[in-house]
Amino acid sequence: MGFPTRTFQRVGVLGAGLMGSGIALVCARAGMQVVMVDTSEAAAQRGRDALAKQEASGVAAGRLDASESQATLARIRTSARYDDLDGVDIVVEAVFEDRGIKAAATRQAEAAAGPGALFATNTSTLPITGLAEASQRPQRFIGLHFFSPVPRMPLLEIIRGRQTSDETLAHAMDFARAIGKTPIVVNDARGFYTTRVVMAYQAEAFDMLAEGADPAIIEAGGAGAGMPVPPLALSDAVALDLIHQINLQAARDLGDAYTFTAGYAMVGRLVEQEGRTGKKTGRGFYDYSADGSKRFWPELRSFAGAGPQVGMPIADARDRLLAAQALETVRCLAEGVISDPSQCDVGAILGWGFAPWTGGPLSWIDRMGVAACVARCDELAARYGSKRLEPPHALRAVAALGGTIYAASWPPA
Repeated sequence: MGFPTRTFQRVGVLGAGLMGSGIALVCARAGMQVVMVDTSEAAAQRGRDALAKQEASGVAAGRLDASESQATLARIRTSARYDDLDGVDIVVEAVFEDRGIKAAATRQAEAAAGPGALFATNTSTLPITGLAEASQRPQRFIGLHFFSPVPRMPLLEIIRGRQTSDETLAHAMDFARAIGKTPIVVNDARGFYTTRVVMAYQAEAFDMLAEGADPAIIEAGGAGAGMPVPPLALSDAVALDLIHQINLQAARDLGDAYTFTAGYAMVGRLVEQEGRTGKKTGRGFYDYSADGSKRFWPELRSFAGAGPQVGMPIADARDRLLAAQALETVRCLAEGVISDPSQCDVGAILGWGFAPWTGGPLSWIDRMGVAACVARCDELAARYGSKRLEPPHALRAVAALGGTIYAASWPPA
């Protein structure tokens, strides 16, 4: 049964940081009135001031119309009071990636916004069903995973929690269209679809480094694959301490079922022992200069490599990085996290820029041929000892039938 299209006139955004302010901006550009709430008026105003500076730069460069930009900013007001959420159509929570902080924000915002408002959490890794435990209305609770920078990135990953209603999902799709985003819908799981696959890209690079591979070869493999940013530079931009925090949270949640790989353990040492947290502090896998240039931390290879230096061809680095993403995508299909191969490929290209020449990770497999892909992955897994590159049973089954990803049924029976 269909649902009437919902319109959104007033939006509440929790958090005025990079993500929250970006979400506020795209909503205001779509003509919505936005209240951006943070822990203090000063913090909320800093977020709005950053938007004003960003908009002024766009006007000066001729990318934005001055009057339209002024009207956009006028639709964003700041507050430190949850009560100012009264009457909003939707609340988008974009606070720190911590379960306790998000729970407290959820309870206060729901009480202020009223029962008619949708509640969306912007999270890249935390399962939606668990976050919804703090909600009085879990059927109206949904995940909206925006990508940074929010104004420029076209994808919106919509994550359905276990209790999210069909109506809430339909209205989340309405919201995505209203703000000009391309949505994909996924079921709840740790890391959802996009973050899970991006993390596989990064994690394979971390393991290469821990094996003793030359970081320049790793980055050349990423560039050769056609990725917009090679994996170590991407991780620095994301922030190594955030990556480490995500792993620590996963370890707490999963207990004995979680194992730190050699690569993730190496990232933890970089953060905790060396204080190298990424580009934001000028010190990560790279050292960053004030003029914008960067070079690898001179001690990186000796710090990261536990064994003898590994000679790895760029072609192997390239295929390891592509395969890590493609196989994780297949696992998401096989587990029912996402059910449409075309949404996988669209999400990969629009969400993190997966090698556009391939058509997406699943198209990459089909273009190569499923059997040939399985053989190449088996070869790489055996050569480098990477469990991540061992093809899942579902892919082997497709290969055995001589089929393709797109022609198969997902999830498999």
